[in-house]
Amino acid sequence: MSEPKRPYHHGKLKEALLERAAIVLKEAGADELSLRDLAKAVGVSPNAPYRHFEDKAHLLAILAAQGYDDLSKQLSEHSKEGPAKRLREAADRYFLFAEENARLYQLMFTCRAGIEELDAARDRFLLELKEMVRLFVGEATVNDEVEEATIATWSLWHGGVTLQSTVSGSDLTRMLGKGIRG
Repeated sequence: MSEPKRPYHHGKLKEALLERAAIVLKEAGADELSLRDLAKAVGVSPNAPYRHFEDKAHLLAILAAQGYDDLSKQLSEHSKEGPAKRLREAADRYFLFAEENARLYQLMFTCRAGIEELDAARDRFLLELKEMVRLFVGEATVNDEVEEATIATWSLWHGGVTLQSTVSGSDLTRMLGKGIRG
């Protein structure tokens, strides 16, 4: 007599799904992601992903949150040579992240707000950037001015990435480098 079949238990299903989803996102884009295909790729039933994600939009928001956390980590790896150099290096890392993770970067700015993990990851990123800007503008600056400078810095970087990804030309790249890095 054969043994009864036991249900397959993945163990780290959420991590496996996110890892596979990140690969699909990078290689093919968000439109090509499906929870059913991800389930098949990691060897679980088509309904298994729904234990961790409400729907595809929720999965994409979690991927975007991971993107913000990865970007925050990269920005926090900074020079000890002073606030100006730290901010310039952060700009370089921001542009490099956007270039190397173009689809993830785009997803980070197109995912719906209101998903707790995504909102928290954006807040962590903003706190990291705000601290760099605060050190750059000086301790005596009031908080409102630091927040305005933080938003201006992020807007400049994001706009630069957008220009760099949509407009070609060596003059633009040179001008962006001078404008962003000072």
